[in-house]
Amino acid sequence: MAIDLLSRKLLWGRAGNRCAYPECSQLLTIDMQTEESELMTMAGAVIGEEAHIRSSKSKGPRYESDYPVEKLDTYANLLLLCPTHHTLIDKNNGAGYPVDAVQEMKARHEGRMLEAMGPDGAEIRERQERHTVSVALWERKINLANWSVLTGWLNQPVPMILGKDLDLLVDVSRWLLRKNWDKSYPMMIRAFENLRLALEALTKHVYAHLHPDKFDNKGGQWTFEREVKKLSRMGIWDEAKYRQLDEVDTRGIFTLYGLAIEATKAVNFAIESIVLDLDPYYRFDEGVVLMQTGDGILSDRYVRLEYTAEVKRKVTPFPGVERISSRVVQLREEDLDWSAMYADYA
Repeated sequence: MAIDLLSRKLLWGRAGNRCAYPECSQLLTIDMQTEESELMTMAGAVIGEEAHIRSSKSKGPRYESDYPVEKLDTYANLLLLCPTHHTLIDKNNGAGYPVDAVQEMKARHEGRMLEAMGPDGAEIRERQERHTVSVALWERKINLANWSVLTGWLNQPVPMILGKDLDLLVDVSRWLLRKNWDKSYPMMIRAFENLRLALEALTKHVYAHLHPDKFDNKGGQWTFEREVKKLSRMGIWDEAKYRQLDEVDTRGIFTLYGLAIEATKAVNFAIESIVLDLDPYYRFDEGVVLMQTGDGILSDRYVRLEYTAEVKRKVTPFPGVERISSRVVQLREEDLDWSAMYADYA
């Protein structure tokens, strides 16, 4: 397991970015990607180490066989130390620093940091922690790690989405509608409302144009249903009707592509708002989410999609379904490259 966003925020915030070893209090720099951290070290910065109180390895320092595996990489089992004191407490397999002693070290250090903050600082920290919990919950609700896969299904020649993923998008849009963000985070308020609108439009379009697979009565997969197929099933050949329905199908498919594009931009706008309002190191290693496009078999590629600076200044950057649909019509009429769908709307 990796140390998650919430555990890292609690660990560093409550430790005041300082080593917890008694009388050390060395100011520490958050560990970034390996090569970047090496450069920081060469420049003289001390890289903080997220030390485990109980090792995950059976022969490691302070290993406890009955300690829950799912808690090994959580805040409860972590201690912030400088490299020197991390090595010290783990020396001789941690014999000189048993679990109780390390936990007491952590508690005393965090107590000192809290006292030094004063009431105002403690209130700010609590507000940050609560919003970090909300961000972590949002990541789980939207299944952020799976975003590229989700968009890859939607961007296929015959768009598809798993029923469970559709349920997640509906649930997270309703959750965002109910959610109250602290007014001290204005960009997050705006970005998450924008994301809600984008997800709401996307799911409505899915419900209008995709249908559960008839061979799967559990609704495990939804697939775009072409209107032109209805003519074939009826054994009717009407060229004018066929062209009309084919145009409806094409607009429906490419409007869905446009909605997936805009939802990806909205997710990345939300990520940027968290960085600016709450945590400058949020997703420092992972970066933004990418949209996958292609046929899912022979050609796949990933696209980075973000709003321009001008669009970000709008109250609501999401352009709405009508403008996306209008662009689809324009591209059809002018026979333009579909990559033009990636551009922002004026």
